[in-house]
Amino acid sequence: MRPVRAFGIMAAALALWATWRFEAARETLAAMLAAHARPAPVARAVAVAEIAPAPQAGNTAAATRAVSPARAPQAAKPTRASLQPVTLPVASESVAQVVVSVPTRDGPPTAHDFAASGYTALALGDRRTAARQFDAALAADPGHANAALWQAERTALLKAWRIDAYSLIRSSGGGFVSDRPLLGGGQSGIRLGYTPGPLARRPIELFGRLAIAHDWLDLKDRSGQGAVGAAWMPLGRDGPTVGAERLIAIGREGRDAWAIRVSGGAWHAADAKLPIDLSAYAEAGVVGASSRDGFAGAQALALYPVAAREGTRIGLGGGVWGSVQDGGGRTASRLEFGPGAQLSQRIGKATIELRGEYRFRVAGDAAPGSGPALTVATRF
Repeated sequence: MRPVRAFGIMAAALALWATWRFEAARETLAAMLAAHARPAPVARAVAVAEIAPAPQAGNTAAATRAVSPARAPQAAKPTRASLQPVTLPVASESVAQVVVSVPTRDGPPTAHDFAASGYTALALGDRRTAARQFDAALAADPGHANAALWQAERTALLKAWRIDAYSLIRSSGGGFVSDRPLLGGGQSGIRLGYTPGPLARRPIELFGRLAIAHDWLDLKDRSGQGAVGAAWMPLGRDGPTVGAERLIAIGREGRDAWAIRVSGGAWHAADAKLPIDLSAYAEAGVVGASSRDGFAGAQALALYPVAAREGTRIGLGGGVWGSVQDGGGRTASRLEFGPGAQLSQRIGKATIELRGEYRFRVAGDAAPGSGPALTVATRF
């Protein structure tokens, strides 16, 4: 294996690991900044109970999160209170239960208690228990102020079908095997995925996709590429994805071959601790059984939300993009960075993103060179 290809695969592997640990690193950085911003609190000997509160009524405008759209909304972070803990009952079924501590009080669990347990289960990756707890919360108090939000959480957990589509508009550049616009020039694509067990801890998704380069008007002459395959999430929906697919040539530049891909992403919506929207995605893989070609790509975006209201979010910032692809006896690579702006709009169950950037190519020789890029994407 040539050194450039080996370096690209190694870099992609490190990027995947970094994105997997993205949330932990973000929390560590936020904690460090907070420690310098205020004096350390006086230590007191108190009994502590972990409470996972449900979101407040009316806060239904979720921040748009890039790269990994199929994930369930993040659970609220636990807070601490000086209360005696007791075990919150979990809706009974013959599965492992999630235990959460709540303040001592008289009477049976309330709808809020069940919902709090559901968010705790969601944070632990137990989607099945989370769905059951939201069901229990809705059954306990259908008219609760947060009932609509709990119903939305339950619907998202049970969602099996997913559609993603994008169009990257920029000057032409050859070559792409990705299902995201990381390699090559202008292109458009659509992906349809189905998850048979949406509540599984390690779900499997069946998918089909189509990508077409913006190089010729005639479909037969385009670098058209179709694919069908399956993807497995061994560490849950917040971890990397391992996929295998069969590429199907459509245009003359397409290819009929098997491909193996490892991909992963992470994101953070701006909050009080870190008021910046962050997202990252990376992938690496091999195409072909007898004639093997390697590829890797990654991107990272940082956007400051200058405007946010229900269903709409506008951010300004920048990003870094990199890719390497080995095929046809040569290796093509590219590293870019530049400023950008993004508009995210929620319409019904779909989210539409419009992002404009100016990308400066600082390394590599892959086409295209420096220039503007416009991305339109949707998912539902």
